Amino acid sequence: MGNKRGTMGQRLTLQPKGAMPLETAFEQFIQTKTVMNISEESIKHYQFCFKYFKEFFGENRNCEEVTEQTIFDYLAHIRKTKPHVKQKTVSTYMRGLRTIFYFMMNSGYMQEFKITLPRVEETIKETYTDYEIQTLIKKPDVKSCTFAEYRNWVLVCYFIATGNTLHYLSTLVMLWLNHQFCHRGNHVSGNRYVYRCYSEW
Repeated sequence: MGNKRGTMGQRLTLQPKGAMPLETAFEQFIQTKTVMNISEESIKHYQFCFKYFKEFFGENRNCEEVTEQTIFDYLAHIRKTKPHVKQKTVSTYMRGLRTIFYFMMNSGYMQEFKITLPRVEETIKETYTDYEIQTLIKKPDVKSCTFAEYRNWVLVCYFIATGNTLHYLSTLVMLWLNHQFCHRGNHVSGNRYVYRCYSEW
């Protein structure tokens, strides 16, 4: 631990805070981020990052048990157990985990060490031509087109409008709402379908 000077010039020594349960430190992290008005989606992202790490590291562990070697072992674990996950996704989750652990380090719960994110090689994807885009977004004749044609057109419009991935789409859950349901303060008149996404690895 470093030293700080008091108001009268006296040098103060910060004492170790002792073993802090990893779960308790994470709850403090979430409370801090909530007070700082971090978005709900960011909070969920941090919760997912911590959840996956805890599945690897185990329950009832202390912050001081996490070391630089732990991070290397965790990355090796991800590559072995989740080979389908892209490196960019791994890097995104590791960035969230790094934020969590740096908070614990700054709080004095964990030994300080540098967390290096895995390298991500950018792949250049072939793009559609203007003609191909116009063909994809042209609405089919609903009287003569097949269900597959209409379905594909709807999906193309959905991806263009939201920028979501195919994996994100596959996690959508359809919910039935009645006319008494209020969503974020806005009254929803009539029975409608709404969708909620649960995005995990």
